[in-house]
Amino acid sequence: MEYVNDIRSTASDIFLTLPLLLVGFIFFMGAMTSNVGLLYLFAGHLLAVPALSFLANDRGPMWFDGGKFSGTKLVKWLLSALGVLYVLIKSLNGSMNNFWTFLLIVIPGVGQFVTHQQGKDEAALHFFNPIGWIVGSPPQASVSGHAAATCAMVPGAESADAANPTNWMAHLTFFFGFLMANASAIMREPAPIVSGKNSEADQDKVDTRVSNRLLIVNSIILISSLVFISLAALRYMKTPCEGSFLYSLFPLTIIGLTGAAWFQLFYAGCGLRPTDILGVVQGMVSPKMADNPIICVGS
Repeated sequence: MEYVNDIRSTASDIFLTLPLLLVGFIFFMGAMTSNVGLLYLFAGHLLAVPALSFLANDRGPMWFDGGKFSGTKLVKWLLSALGVLYVLIKSLNGSMNNFWTFLLIVIPGVGQFVTHQQGKDEAALHFFNPIGWIVGSPPQASVSGHAAATCAMVPGAESADAANPTNWMAHLTFFFGFLMANASAIMREPAPIVSGKNSEADQDKVDTRVSNRLLIVNSIILISSLVFISLAALRYMKTPCEGSFLYSLFPLTIIGLTGAAWFQLFYAGCGLRPTDILGVVQGMVSPKMADNPIICVGS
């Protein structure tokens, strides 16, 4: 029985610190294997996720902190909003004009000021959350004791707030957004066209390999989706850390889309091969190389 309890305790610790383990593993594997895609993903967790979490949870006007002016908060708000907006717009190849870009910055800034004057502070992403407009934002509940240690990103913290969403969910959603964009890019990669004397027979071989590649990617998408849904369900159902799931739905969607945009930003500039973190592209070689391998043997 003690052995079972040890396993349960270990599994619980792994679950609670999963984002830290995930980010550490991404950095370690990226650095050890010189995988540029993993290092770029690590940079996203280091820079983009804290900005998204700040915009999703920090309430009140951009220049007020505790009822008084704060230059630090103002700078943090502007850097977070402009950084996230840059990633999203740049990933769309700059298809948005300056007016819409300006509007996306003004809406949450003005909205936070107006609601503050009405005696209610809101987070920046609340103004892009239709569910929040209908049901209202949940109260900023504090948790303490054992529950606080469960909710904190760093184990052993004495206090924490139930957030919408927490850093835990922000890291997880960003990662799976990046992963899904990676898989989608591999699926869109065109099949190579073979030319030459035996082109028809060789093309059949290439088409078979492309079908295998699509099968692998579809399997990754299915398994990843199931894993993400399972982890999110456990987080919301088994811990007191997250706020309302319905309220968090749109902020989580924005975080996931930012993860996908983070991939798209690098993919558009560098191509698929260095951005692939799934390892599928590394197995995609020229049809001629695949059909006529060069094998070195000892004499």
